[in-house]
Amino acid sequence: MEHANYMLQNQGTDAMVGLNPHTQRSNLPGASAAGAACAKAADLFVGVSDLGVAIDEWMAGMYHCRPMLDPKLERIGIGYARLPDGMLTAALRFENATRRAVPGPSPILRTSK
Repeated sequence: MEHANYMLQNQGTDAMVGLNPHTQRSNLPGASAAGAACAKAADLFVGVSDLGVAIDEWMAGMYHCRPMLDPKLERIGIGYARLPDGMLTAALRFENATRRAVPGPSPILRTSK
């Protein structure tokens, strides 16, 4: 939520252009240590109609769907904030069991549409 609120508070600035949302600027409104950690590790969406659309868009891209399909995925956190125009900012963060081995092949098979 902290990073979603940061994106909301800084909407319309260069802090939300390109890949900039993945780095919080400590001098901007809403910046926090927890939000900065999320910014670096999460799938982000600045301006989406609803969370279902965000998930569909993230799943359509190889880079963004990879952490969602990780067989070591343990937890997913999501934060979102509503922009003045009704759209959402969203941050989707993943916690993986990187130190535990998962026996056998991955249970995930990705096919093209």
